[in-house]
Amino acid sequence: MHHVRCGANPDGRRGLDNQKRNNRACRPPGTDLAETAATRVVMNVWIQRIASLKVAVALLVLIVCALAGATIVESAHGTESAMRTVYGTAWFRLLLAPSRSTFFSP
Repeated sequence: MHHVRCGANPDGRRGLDNQKRNNRACRPPGTDLAETAATRVVMNVWIQRIASLKVAVALLVLIVCALAGATIVESAHGTESAMRTVYGTAWFRLLLAPSRSTFFSP
């Protein structure tokens, strides 16, 4: 049997078809199908929990509260203050990150 480098054609070109065909040869040593299946099950459980309606509603409520707070800050202290204390902070960007990813999904 001719041994092919992981993800390469016998003539050295790389290709997606060969990556699929040689997938078993590309696995790290000690990785078997049972470990891969168990990992998939765990990932599916986490994805189902994170992508639930309860999480979506909770995130939406948090976003609405943050926006309401930013509006109050902006009314009392001006736009620059709201940008500095709410809109420009890392926690606000992290809060918006899950909603941004839904716009780019197919």
